[in-house]
Amino acid sequence: MSIVTLGLYDVYWVWRQWKRFVEHGQVLSPFWRTFFLVFTNYSLFARVRSRAREEGIEVSWSPALMATLYLVLNVTWRLPDPWVLVSLLVFVPLIPIQETIERINARHVAELPNRGFSGADAVAIVIGGLMLIVVLIGVLLG
Repeated sequence: MSIVTLGLYDVYWVWRQWKRFVEHGQVLSPFWRTFFLVFTNYSLFARVRSRAREEGIEVSWSPALMATLYLVLNVTWRLPDPWVLVSLLVFVPLIPIQETIERINARHVAELPNRGFSGADAVAIVIGGLMLIVVLIGVLLG
C-alpha cells in the first residue's frame, strides 16, 4: 500500500500505531505525533520495542537505526531522477516494526483482523498503481 499511495499509507499506519497507544491508556496526541512523524518515529519504535520486551519477544532491530533510516529515505525525494525512486522504499524500515507488532498482537488475539484487502484498498491499489506507472514513465523517460 505504501508504494501505490506514494507513501501516504505510511502516514496512516503511523497514526494508527499512536492511536493504539492512546487506546491503551497513554496520554499523547496521535495527530501531532503523526504530523511530525519523521521526528517522533524514534519514540514510536522505542515504545514498540519496549512493549515487545515486556511480552518476552526478542527484538533484533534498533529503534534509532530504523528511525534514522526512515528519516534518510524520507529526504531521498530530493535526489535527481532516476535516484528519486529510492524514496519509494520509505516503508522498508517499518517492516520489522510491523512484524514485531504482529507478534505482540498474536499473543492477545486469537485471529488477527485486517488480514486482507478491502474494497477501498483495491480501489487505492488500482488508482495508485496507475499513478505510479505515470510517475515511473515520467522519471525514467524524463
